[in-house]
Amino acid sequence: PLAIMERQCVKDYKFPGYDFVVPAGMLVQVPSPAIMKDAKYFPDPLRFNPENFNEENKAKDLRMHFGLWPRS
Repeated sequence: PLAIMERQCVKDYKFPGYDFVVPAGMLVQVPSPAIMKDAKYFPDPLRFNPENFNEENKAKDLRMHFGLWPRS
């Protein structure tokens, strides 16, 4: 599994509510283990729960520890 995935921003992106822009071409690192342990998305995130990986949760696009999106 990947601990950090790196993606290149393809167009300028401004974070809503912040005065910060990620410019096109910048590399962005996504810490997938931190997302998988976020209680906002998974109740009791430190306990293994197979339901976190069912079809209902698949729509959240949070199962990215083996890569996600085109050209992962």
